[in-house]
Amino acid sequence: MRHCALVILSCISAFGQIQTPKAADPGTPSVKPEEKCSVEGTVVSATTGEPLKKTQLSLRSVGEPSRTPYETTTNASGYFEITGIDPGGYNLFASRTGYLWQSYSPKGDAKQRQTTHLTLDPGQKVKEIIFKLTPQGVISGRVLDEDGDPLENAWVSVSSVRYSNGKREITPKGSGRTNDAGESRIAGLSPGKYVISAGPMKGMYQNSVAERAVGSGPAGQALEEEYVTTYYPNSTNPESAAPIDVAPGAQVSINITLVRTRTARIKGRVSLGISGEVLQGARVVLAGSGAPDADLDAQGNFQIRGVVPGSYVLLGSYEDEGKRYTARLPLEVSESNIEGIDLKLQAPVEIRGRVIIEENRHLNGQTLIELEPKTPEASLSQDAADVKNDLTFKLNAGLEQYDIGVYRLPEGFYLKSIRIGQQDITETGLDLTEGVPAEELILVLNPNGGIVEGSVNNAKDEAATGVPVTLIPDDAHHRRQSWHYRITNTDQNGRFIIKGVPPGEYKIYAWEEMEGRAFEDPDFMKPHESEGEAVSLKEGGHETKQLKVIPAENIVIPKPAAQ
Repeated sequence: MRHCALVILSCISAFGQIQTPKAADPGTPSVKPEEKCSVEGTVVSATTGEPLKKTQLSLRSVGEPSRTPYETTTNASGYFEITGIDPGGYNLFASRTGYLWQSYSPKGDAKQRQTTHLTLDPGQKVKEIIFKLTPQGVISGRVLDEDGDPLENAWVSVSSVRYSNGKREITPKGSGRTNDAGESRIAGLSPGKYVISAGPMKGMYQNSVAERAVGSGPAGQALEEEYVTTYYPNSTNPESAAPIDVAPGAQVSINITLVRTRTARIKGRVSLGISGEVLQGARVVLAGSGAPDADLDAQGNFQIRGVVPGSYVLLGSYEDEGKRYTARLPLEVSESNIEGIDLKLQAPVEIRGRVIIEENRHLNGQTLIELEPKTPEASLSQDAADVKNDLTFKLNAGLEQYDIGVYRLPEGFYLKSIRIGQQDITETGLDLTEGVPAEELILVLNPNGGIVEGSVNNAKDEAATGVPVTLIPDDAHHRRQSWHYRITNTDQNGRFIIKGVPPGEYKIYAWEEMEGRAFEDPDFMKPHESEGEAVSLKEGGHETKQLKVIPAENIVIPKPAAQ
């Protein structure tokens, strides 16, 4: 995330000490004084209703995210006022110590992180906003061994649910270590359900109960019993975890007793490709095992302990002068230790590319091209690059399969096609597993994306403010590409607008609640197919829709997949 330190001048008003917001960037189109807008209101605690002083507020442009935001701070009464605002669409954010960094929603719904856009017409003055700021949740507790004694320096992880490539997965949200009393505390949590796990840090095996060999294999090959990653309350399988529900501002305390089970050791050596050069500072990790990163010595020898039998991917990485060297090796861990692995890191390949813009239009100098691995195990090979003024870019990549992401496009632009030479790879993505193509990677952008706008009402036929609206491709093939999807939120009047939409057939939905990008999951969408409105867009097309919000009680959340 980017943080901007602003020097803010203070002035005195009838309401007390109010900070004057920083002005918009110089060089923006001139706005007449009578067309300037203002936003004022009060920040209160979402749980007690108490006014909150010293809250930082930031009003940020929706259409121009790189534009300097307007900022201010609440006074002793929780009051704020932002003046001199150019007309347009904005998001309002607030933060305060002990509370969540949160976007404005009349419902104060930090759990769903839904944003209500503020649409400011020339000269409009928005008053009496009540910004309900949610206090952070905290999960604390102790990690114990099998005898009930505390374990010092154990790691503890709090995970939530996210969507990646259309699948619901468990992903870390925060982590910490236990102190000498086996205690840990993880703060800054939004309301919601969390999966808690704990495990031994490096070196804990030597300090805990002695290891016990299991089985009758050759010396050094028999599995051992060791402490492993344990999901609350007492499982080694994340699917068997009991989620903890954290209410706004809740202080939840739990204990986890680490499970001891049969585990294997994985040993080998990591080096640089054909040369075999030893790399100081290389990283080796067994993805999906829950085991800590490997211990490496000065000769590149590594060891990973505490691995429960199963299917994994061994990942290696090393960065030098801006280049990331990587390796990936699938492993099956069964009834014996694995030794003698030779993990050779391969230099990244350079992908040269350029952007073609139809209709002789220009970019804004902010456009970003990103390689997005199709499999989570290849995440170490991810790379991104800005498009230069001459519309060229360079990316470093591993020999993996990638989708191509294009971000920070000017308003109305969309990605029309991707090709290598004359081969169209718009839907299939970039496949480097068979080698590096000699031709350039070419991205064609078009400035005439379609527009879908409209309004959303609730069951009482009232304007539904701050609810997510999703535009989903009707073609199952397109649904495999996340850049075909669009999401926005309704403004304070229940209105929405989506720009830069590629031509095609879509369905549009409005949701009372939405967990992340759940709409990319086919299992999530299946029971809601009939609730969407059809949208058909040609290049430069414009559609208007009146939507009814899908009630929260009708939304079915599928079971998460283990990571």
